[in-house]
Amino acid sequence: MDAIVERICAVETFLPGDQVRQIVARTVRGPVIRRRVAQELRGNPQVLTSGESPSVLAVGRLLAALRKAGARGVSAPRCCGCGKELRTLCSRRGGFWCCRSCHRPPEVCVGCGRTRVVNKRDRQGQPLCQKCPDDGCDEAQLVDLVVELEPAMTVEVVAGILQQVAVRAVLRRRMTRDVLERPGLLTGDGAEAPEPRLLRFIERLTAAGATTVALPRCPRCGEQRKVDLKIDGRRVCQPCFKQAKAQPCSRCGIRRPRTWRDESGLLVCSNCMRRDPMVRERCTVCGNLRQASVRHEDGRPVCGSCRPRQHGTCSICGRHKEVEIGQVSGLPWCKTCVRLWKRCSRCRTVAPVRAGTLAQPLCARCLEPDPARWRSCHRCGTGWQLTTVACQRCQLALHLEELLTVDGARLRPELLVLQTALTSVERPDTALLWLGKRQVHAILARLRDRIGPLGHDVLDELPPSPTLAHIRSVLVAAGTLPHRDERSVALERLAREAVNARPDPAERRILHGYAHWRLLRRLRQRLRPDEAITHQQYLNVRRLIVAAVAFLDRLPQRQRTMATCTQGDVDAILLLPGIHAKNASAFIRWAVAQRHASGIVVPTFAWTGPNGPFDENQRWATARRLLHDDSVSDADRVAGLIILLYAQQMTAVIRLQASQVSDEDGRILLRLGTSPIQLAPPLDQIMRDLLAGRRGRSVLGAPGESPWLFPGNRPGQHIGESGMRKRLTKIGVQPRAGRNAALFALATELPAAVLSRKLGLSIDVSAYWQRLSAGDWMGYAADISDRPSPTTTRS
Repeated sequence: MDAIVERICAVETFLPGDQVRQIVARTVRGPVIRRRVAQELRGNPQVLTSGESPSVLAVGRLLAALRKAGARGVSAPRCCGCGKELRTLCSRRGGFWCCRSCHRPPEVCVGCGRTRVVNKRDRQGQPLCQKCPDDGCDEAQLVDLVVELEPAMTVEVVAGILQQVAVRAVLRRRMTRDVLERPGLLTGDGAEAPEPRLLRFIERLTAAGATTVALPRCPRCGEQRKVDLKIDGRRVCQPCFKQAKAQPCSRCGIRRPRTWRDESGLLVCSNCMRRDPMVRERCTVCGNLRQASVRHEDGRPVCGSCRPRQHGTCSICGRHKEVEIGQVSGLPWCKTCVRLWKRCSRCRTVAPVRAGTLAQPLCARCLEPDPARWRSCHRCGTGWQLTTVACQRCQLALHLEELLTVDGARLRPELLVLQTALTSVERPDTALLWLGKRQVHAILARLRDRIGPLGHDVLDELPPSPTLAHIRSVLVAAGTLPHRDERSVALERLAREAVNARPDPAERRILHGYAHWRLLRRLRQRLRPDEAITHQQYLNVRRLIVAAVAFLDRLPQRQRTMATCTQGDVDAILLLPGIHAKNASAFIRWAVAQRHASGIVVPTFAWTGPNGPFDENQRWATARRLLHDDSVSDADRVAGLIILLYAQQMTAVIRLQASQVSDEDGRILLRLGTSPIQLAPPLDQIMRDLLAGRRGRSVLGAPGESPWLFPGNRPGQHIGESGMRKRLTKIGVQPRAGRNAALFALATELPAAVLSRKLGLSIDVSAYWQRLSAGDWMGYAADISDRPSPTTTRS
C-alpha cells in the first residue's frame, strides 16, 4: 500500500497523504489486488494523468474514488469508446474501461425495428428490446411440461418454485426456451443446461417430491452431485472442476486449483502467496513486516499480533480470555469454544457447540430451530450454518479426493476403504486437523503412488515415528492393512539390527541365539494365540537385548571374547557405568549354560516380595472417594476401583474388553478370571455409564464401537500403560501400592484357589501371596471334604 500511496502523492497535491491512504485502503482491498495495482502503477505511471485504458480495473475505480474526493492532479477514468469521464465504469476484455452505453451499445430490435439497448435475444441470437417477446415463449409452457412429467405436483407449486428461482420474466422465458428445445434437461441431462438457474429449479422440484425430474450427474466422475461449474461447455461438480483447473505451484510444487502469478509470471498457490514478501506491510504498532490483519481508519496496517482484542468471560467455558460476540446467540465466546465439538445436551448429536455450557452444550439446531435463520452447505445441502460455504464434512471429502487421487483417476480399492472410513467419522474437524499434517501428506502420497498391492512392507520402508504408527493403526482400523502385533515386529527388528551390527561372526551367532531362541521364543510361548505383547513385556525384552549388546561392546576393550573372558573381566564390566548388572547377568548365565563361556558365576536377582508398608486405611479412603466423586471421569474411577478392590495389575486393567462385562437380570458381572464377579452398587452404575459412553480420541470410531473398555488414542487399540498410570496418579491412586495392598488383604481373607478363579491369577502367585500375608488356609481342602453331602431321597 505504501508504494501505491507514494505514486499517487507524487502526482496529486490537492489531497493530504492521510486522506489518500484512506481512499486506497477503502477502494483497493486484498493483498493480491494491491500487488497488482502497485505493479501497474510502477510499469504504467501515465495512467494516473491520462486515465486511459487498458489497465487494471482496480486502478480505474481508484481514480474514480480520488476524483470523487476532490482530487485534481489525477485524471478521471475515461471511456475507451466515447472518451467521456466516468464515475462508475464497466470492463471489457483486455482491461478496457467503458461506460454503460458503450458496454451494451444499442442495436436494431428485430421485433419492433427500433434502435434500442438489447435486453434479450431470440433463438437465432438476434437482438430484442425489453418490450418485444422472444418467439412467444411463455413460462406457462414450462409449468405445463413439468406438471405433465410430475402428475402429483400442482400448477401452483411448480409456478411458485419457478418464481423463486427466476424473479425476472426474461429469465423465466429463457429457461422455457432452453427446456422446450431439450426436454431431457429435466430428466438427467442437466449438465448440458446453459443457465445455472435451471439446475436450481430442478433441485427445488426434487426437494418438493418430484421423481421423474432428476438431478444431473457429473459428466466427469459420474457422481450425482451439485454441478454448478462449467468446463468445455458442460457443467461439472466442484471436485472435478478443481482437478481440471489445478496446476502445480512454482514454489511448493503442490497442485492447487486457485493460483496467481508473481512478478515473473510464474504460477503461485494461495498458501505461498500469503507468505510472499510482496503482500506484507510494515505494522504501525510493532514495526515488523507482516501481513495486515486489520487497518486503522486512515488505512494504516496492523498485524495479527498487534490488532486490538476484546477480553471478557466466555459464556460457554467461563474462562476470562479473548472473546468475540456470537452472531446467533449474541453472547461472548472464545476461540477455543468456536471450534469446539461436543454431544448436544438436547438432541444428543455430535455437532459444533453454539451456545450453552460445557456441561450442557447446545448445537445450532437446538439454539435456533427456525430453518429460515440458517443457510445450507452448497454441496450436500446440510443446513444449520451461517454461510453457504462447504461444511467441514464436505471439506474433508474434497481434501481426501485431492490427496488420494492423481489427475482425476479412480481410487484403488484399498484407499477407497480408507476414504470411506475417514469421511464417515463422527468428528470431521479432528480428521481435517490430522490430515493437515505434513507427515500425513507424505505417507498417504506414498501409498497413493505405490504400484502393486499395499501392505505393511510399504510403511516399514519409512523411518519409524509416532505419526507413522498412528497412520498404520488408522489403516488397520479402516481395513486397508491387516492386523499385526507391532510390538512383536519391533522386537524382531531390534534383534535383527543388533545381530547384524556385530562385526564378529561368533558374536553374531551368540547374540542371535540369545535374542531369537531365548528371549523372543520364550515370550511367544507365554502368549495365547490371540494375545499381543504388552508394553511391559516389550520393555523387558528390549532391556535384555540392549544389556547383552552393551556387555559384548565392553569385551574388546579388555582384549577378550565371550569364550576367553574370566570371572574378573565379568566383575569389572558389570561395575562399569552404562551396564545394567541385573539384565547383563541374565545374558551371562545363558551364555554359560549354552557353553559359550565357562568358569563364570554371576549372582541371581530373585524377587523378594513387595516393598513398603500397606496402608489399608488409605486404600479404603481412596476407594470411597472414587465411588462417590462425580467430578472424576467414569473411566478413571472404574480403573482405580478395579485396582484397589480387585488387585489387578495395570497391564490387566488396560486390556479389559467390553465383552468381559455383562448385565444379567440387572446385575453387572465382571469376568477377571474363570468365574465372574458381581459388582456392588454404586460401582455397577459407574460401569454402566462407562460402557455407554466409552470413547478414545482417535480419528476413527464412534462411542461404543471399540472392543476395549478403555480405548486409546489410536483406533482399534486400548489406552497405553503410561497414559493410564498418569491419569490414576493425578486422581491420587498409586497403582502398584494400591494393588499390593488389595492383594495382601484379599490373600488374608480368601484361599488361593478362590483368588486364582476370581482374579485371574496363577495358583502359584495366589499361594505365594497367601504365605506372604500369613493367611492360614492349609485346612481348606480338608474342610471342604468334611462337609456333609446333600442327602438323596429314593422313590
